[in-house]
Amino acid sequence: MAGVALACGVVILRFVDLDAVKPFQRFYLDVHNGQAEALVLEELDRHFPVHGRFARPVVSRGSTNDILVFTLDPNVGAFDSEFIYVFLEGGTARRKAYEGD
Repeated sequence: MAGVALACGVVILRFVDLDAVKPFQRFYLDVHNGQAEALVLEELDRHFPVHGRFARPVVSRGSTNDILVFTLDPNVGAFDSEFIYVFLEGGTARRKAYEGD
């Protein structure tokens, strides 16, 4: 019986967000080439609502202003090295990259 409970617990963990990394990774997967910058930011809102469970990632721009940089949480050591880069061309996403711990 304990083995069944353990197995169920392991399966359930796949669907439960214990920290902000899973929604951050889902946000990355939901950003697609050709999306307007506004749609990329709407995806962020969808995964990290203003009054949601997890702090909203910090959004900044690269030095050339054509890169959106999303930092999971620069104030928490466990999450300060999780980044998403969205490279823009003409206001639309052309490429993305995930850099994680």
